[in-house]
Amino acid sequence: MEREGAGDLVRDCATSREEAPWRRFVGSFEDRIRMAVLQAFFRVGATPRWHTVDELVQDVYCRLLEHDRRILRECRARSESSVMGYLATVCTSVVVDHLRAQATQKRGGRTLMVRPVADGVRDHLEWIADPAAGPEQRYLLREARLEFLDSCSLVFAGDLRERNLEIFRLAFVEGWTSREISVRFDGTIKPGSIDSVIHRHRRLLQERGVAVPER
Repeated sequence: MEREGAGDLVRDCATSREEAPWRRFVGSFEDRIRMAVLQAFFRVGATPRWHTVDELVQDVYCRLLEHDRRILRECRARSESSVMGYLATVCTSVVVDHLRAQATQKRGGRTLMVRPVADGVRDHLEWIADPAAGPEQRYLLREARLEFLDSCSLVFAGDLRERNLEIFRLAFVEGWTSREISVRFDGTIKPGSIDSVIHRHRRLLQERGVAVPER
């Protein structure tokens, strides 16, 4: 059974300048905020360092407090689970902003906005289609997916460009294995050859300043 009062606690933090409500808020939600930050990384195929998670948890608190605590004031959730769902959306936004800033590269005067979200990423499409995901989550992941594919389009060339783009889409957006991709191409490309394509083009993308996540 859920504990009562989560919504009231959020409203107290939004309206009170006393420290007591905020201390109760941190005590109630910090562990779950930390887990939501981790899950946001995992959903985009990234594995963060622990000190990065600690920093982003603090960034979540700053996001909640900025603009006169606007995010807290706009929260209409009442139950503990719905409050946590609201906070998880904030955590996702903080992580995506961090990855975007980290992976933004400037080459030849052009800025490539690519983050391992983009990207690639196992379970992306399933999460985007998940009705339980908030609209901001779906928008951010859709934007990331398009950024990654656009960046690949800028870099890939040659007669096999379209084939290689499809391989990267299946591998890093759909999360398919090399064997599954081979079946998709009716066995005309062996799994080992697909691995070679991915390795070669991963290196090419990295040389151009485009971050590619691990599979």
